[in-house]
Amino acid sequence: MPHRWFSGIGALLLLFASALAQAQDPFAGTWKLNLAKSRYNPPGSAPRSGTIKTDATKTGYRSIGDGIDSEGKRTHWESSPILDGKAHAVAGNPENGMYVAVKVNLHTITGTVTKKGIAISSERSVVSDDGQTLTVTSKQRNSQGMETTNIAVFDRHRSTPTGSPELR
Repeated sequence: MPHRWFSGIGALLLLFASALAQAQDPFAGTWKLNLAKSRYNPPGSAPRSGTIKTDATKTGYRSIGDGIDSEGKRTHWESSPILDGKAHAVAGNPENGMYVAVKVNLHTITGTVTKKGIAISSERSVVSDDGQTLTVTSKQRNSQGMETTNIAVFDRHRSTPTGSPELR
């Protein structure tokens, strides 16, 4: 009987440690685009708004993004990158080819999209040391073949006890 009790406590501790690790992951949470701090190239290409909700998973993250693009159209995307440094097909968009993502350290993730073995875009996501700011720097080639760089800055978003969201 004492062995079962110990196994139950061990399982409970493992579950608690797993939940704590996910709660402390700096990327997990809801992020709201801060247009005043962001830079888009060309300037008129900036979205009007954007929110990303990210949850940690066993292999990486699950992110859902919603917003309004520069022309006023609603946008929605979902992504579950595997952070193992290996190429994986881009879910839902086979024309984009493959995506390789790596968690460089606790606060930094890099990713590259390739098409027919050629890198067509790259991204570097960094959460600030205080955990309140997410900066996503993306580089890609535009339709004229010129490299463009966008820097999207997001603020951590939280809900109040009454459920209404507010910025921290």
